[in-house]
Amino acid sequence: MIRVGKATAGLILLASGAGLLADWSMDTNYLGYAELAWPLILVALGMEHVWVHFKYRKQDRPIRLDIGGVIVSTLIAAAIVAYSRYGWPPSRWFEDLSREFGSLGNL
Repeated sequence: MIRVGKATAGLILLASGAGLLADWSMDTNYLGYAELAWPLILVALGMEHVWVHFKYRKQDRPIRLDIGGVIVSTLIAAAIVAYSRYGWPPSRWFEDLSREFGSLGNL
């Protein structure tokens, strides 16, 4: 059995982590675009399905959707967006930390 969706789940986590890191370190608003870009999850999942279909088309192994991994990574990404964008209460815990990498002076 071939699972489709693992690469999409990884891309979701990678994009949300990179957006969080950029927002936190450079004072950008990349995670603000996550609410508008959610259809890209479906596009990436479709592209992965087509790619796996063409890669394994001569084999008789069934192709299954790994919906659990995609849902878990989407929920994690939504929690990251809620944490950074809407001021979820735990975000107040780290207000006094320095945003410079390699600097422990403000601890």
